[in-house]
Amino acid sequence: MKTLGFKDKLRNASKIKTSSIKRDNKRMGTIAYYTELLFSLLGKGNVDAPDEGTIIPEGYFYYSTNKIFTKDTVKKVLFLHELPMEIEYEFLTNLKRIASENGELKIVKRFTPYRFDRNSWATRNRMQIWKGHAERYEREKYKQSETDEIFSDLATKEVNRRILWMIRSWDWVNRTERNRDEFCRYNIILELTAKDLPNLYKMEENISSALRSLDVDFGGIFVQTNEYYKTYSPASNGTPTLLSKMNKPNIISDRVASQFFDPGHGLAGDPDGLYFGTDVFTLESVTYNLKKGSDAANFLLTADTGGGKSAVSKTLMTHLALEGIYSIDVDYEGDEYTDIGIAHGAKFINMSSEASTYFDTTEIGDLTGDPKIDRTLKEEAISTTKLVFDVLTDFKNGMNFEELSLFNDMILRVYEKRGVTEDPETWKYSKGSSYEELYRELWIMRDEPEYASKREQIDAFITKLRLYFDGNIYSGMFKNKISVNDLLGHPRIIFSFGMRGKTENTIDERSLALRQLFVGYLIMLICNYNKTVLKKLTAVKLEELQRYMTHEASGKIVNDIITGGRKRNMIVFLITNSPLQLVDIMTADDNSEMSKYSKAIKNNIQGFIIGRLTDETSERLAQSFTQLKNCLPEMKLINKDMDFKYCFLLHYRGESSVVKFEIPPSLVKTSLYVTRTEQEE
Repeated sequence: MKTLGFKDKLRNASKIKTSSIKRDNKRMGTIAYYTELLFSLLGKGNVDAPDEGTIIPEGYFYYSTNKIFTKDTVKKVLFLHELPMEIEYEFLTNLKRIASENGELKIVKRFTPYRFDRNSWATRNRMQIWKGHAERYEREKYKQSETDEIFSDLATKEVNRRILWMIRSWDWVNRTERNRDEFCRYNIILELTAKDLPNLYKMEENISSALRSLDVDFGGIFVQTNEYYKTYSPASNGTPTLLSKMNKPNIISDRVASQFFDPGHGLAGDPDGLYFGTDVFTLESVTYNLKKGSDAANFLLTADTGGGKSAVSKTLMTHLALEGIYSIDVDYEGDEYTDIGIAHGAKFINMSSEASTYFDTTEIGDLTGDPKIDRTLKEEAISTTKLVFDVLTDFKNGMNFEELSLFNDMILRVYEKRGVTEDPETWKYSKGSSYEELYRELWIMRDEPEYASKREQIDAFITKLRLYFDGNIYSGMFKNKISVNDLLGHPRIIFSFGMRGKTENTIDERSLALRQLFVGYLIMLICNYNKTVLKKLTAVKLEELQRYMTHEASGKIVNDIITGGRKRNMIVFLITNSPLQLVDIMTADDNSEMSKYSKAIKNNIQGFIIGRLTDETSERLAQSFTQLKNCLPEMKLINKDMDFKYCFLLHYRGESSVVKFEIPPSLVKTSLYVTRTEQEE
């Protein structure tokens, strides 16, 4: 017998035709096919299992009329059609426990919003009937004595049971609206998986018995097993099918739905933790607990333009909030995260060139009590300020040797005048220091006898810097100073660079590099506070990584963020549609500072979330990152197969899976998740 299955798990799941089914190398006629279905129906789906000795290859499915066979397992699906008026929230967890004796119970849930329209004719009519039943029931109840039998016979009992359901539904609808809860459609599907048929049947018997005792109405599927994956896989597009129309959802409130949440995990990942997508092959959520352990957590998130990077990043924002992890998003375009940020109550910081927002990096960060952080605070302030003056002085080459020597004297003199020494307790006196103060100090040095031999160099340095001070043409760069205190304590912060619509020819590279430095320094200070004061992890998402790798100063600040992330409890996501720009800088014979930063960044990436790219790009990534050497087949599958267009290879902690980040179908096309590029199309 030739095995009936579908390679690559999800491909062409809805395209079975009778003419393509073979038995003993002979095509089945239509009569024979439907005769077999009839016998399968009479045998409750148990007669069309693979013949004894049939080998199902790895990666194939065998669809029978109501079961799905793989190489090592057999699966059956049950739909919960109707829940009782009252049920314990943990009943799904209890069902998992009951099933564990014979296999595994996986629970698939699907939510969609439901608009309850009181003004529609159907709703008004139904509510009037419910209200009438409620009023009559109350009158009848008071007419009877305590010893009277309210229900005289079984038929009457059943009628009254439905009436009671209507009455309590009327009360529940009113109570839900008073609580300002939202209504939603809610599907619950039970996937029973066992190693063989005897265990599957025993599991089904136990689960069915438990559901009946709970008064849960349920049913299976017949002749639609092949359609099941198309409809309920994370890789499905949410298009309604006959199967979804036949299995109508329950209507519940979002408050009730949240109580049914039961976190699971797939073959990769931890039992609980941050959601990294749903494994498209196991249909299980993949979660990693990033709150435990001291290892750094730095991820490369990449895909071609339109490949779903922003949707992943926005989805992560929601799950970071659920995990109690703070987040900082650096939005290069400037409007990509506006709607999702508003939904999460984010603090927005306008870092566009027009806003002229800046932070003065001469201010040393506050002491945290953590020696690993505190001992480098002054050094970080000086080194970042040095990068700022590199950009101001000579965007391409930075300060020359004489200028660097003068800068060193400038900043140390300013600190000394303010009482800042090597004693960390004095570093608080740096508050209020500024770039202009350093510039003014250079003028003072010019007239001092000890600098008489360097007056020519000082004058040349002043000539370069005066463009940014004294009201000259570029002094607007330091117009609106921001205080770090305005940002501390906010769970969601979004820095908006406002670069949408700007071409390479219209970008002021100097201004952009400066703003990247300001934001990078602020990120480190905010994460210091979140770790030591709030005891929170911080996820930092840097959009358009390639924009940071074009200038040494910007590259260094990314390097400082990713290499110092461990001591600050940071989770860093480097997001780019040009991952090879990072790789191309790391040539063996390149000893430039930028190459060194790029290599350090590359060596500190532990996790990968890789979407659709070209095969050439995937191959070069697999060559450059040893962690990806065995992941190339999955990467190429995502590149070529349309069923996997918005899926991602997730590789972390030595584990790999192909995932899709699930978003409620009703929200997929809203401005919360759709990118501006997609909206413009």
